[in-house]
Amino acid sequence: MSQLSFHSPVGDLTLSAEDDKIVSLDWGWSPLSEKTAFLWEVKQQVDAYFDGLMRIRIAAKTRSSLAVRSCSHCKRWSPANCRRAIRA
Repeated sequence: MSQLSFHSPVGDLTLSAEDDKIVSLDWGWSPLSEKTAFLWEVKQQVDAYFDGLMRIRIAAKTRSSLAVRSCSHCKRWSPANCRRAIRA
């Protein structure tokens, strides 16, 4: 399991992921923190959320993680952030 800890307006947070799926978002700092590309992208989206630039939408809950709907244009996390989807 990969983990990334970071500071936020609500305190220190730690994201945990397995197979490029978020399995938890916890308060506190993990000494096992590592910067993977997937977790870094999620962290940037959490930062955008706290900056008021993005809303987080959860589409479905699976057994071990939360599935988030991706954009059909760019295959990124959220259609709200896709420039093509915004223009359409």
